[in-house]
Amino acid sequence: MNDIEYLLVDGYNVIYAWPDLKAIPLEHARDKLLGVLAEYGILTGMQVMVVFDAHHVRHGTGHMEEMNGVTVVYTREGETADSFIERLSGRLPPGRIFVVTGDACEQMVSFGRGAFRVTPAELKEEIRRVGDETRAHLPGTKPADRYLENFLLEPVRSILEGLRRKKT
Repeated sequence: MNDIEYLLVDGYNVIYAWPDLKAIPLEHARDKLLGVLAEYGILTGMQVMVVFDAHHVRHGTGHMEEMNGVTVVYTREGETADSFIERLSGRLPPGRIFVVTGDACEQMVSFGRGAFRVTPAELKEEIRRVGDETRAHLPGTKPADRYLENFLLEPVRSILEGLRRKKT
């Protein structure tokens, strides 16, 4: 049996299911989700793939890229993240695939192809649990200690915050 575990994530489905991501601009939500999933992939050893719908993008050819160990897919015009994940879950080795979505139909199709179903809420809880477990082995570190903004001088932080706010 294959030892590799795959986590296939319907990106926008998770963003709209997590209140902390839904509340921020979409570009920032995507980046934050990818950061969280990159850390989760490193901590668990899972191969993480996040699929974002681009099916409404006219003439979109779709593309795939690697970001911090996470494979990021933007579907082509006319293709949903659901259909991409369903097709991919049928091609990967069965039994070690976890599909994250709140879409019941996508869950059923993926389950029928041998994948495990995971809701966005279950993923959030699993990420929290893995983070807590990791922090228990690394005393003295807090999650906030790892962010770049916590190492910036206040004048620099204020300038960057002003630029960020002008963009949106």
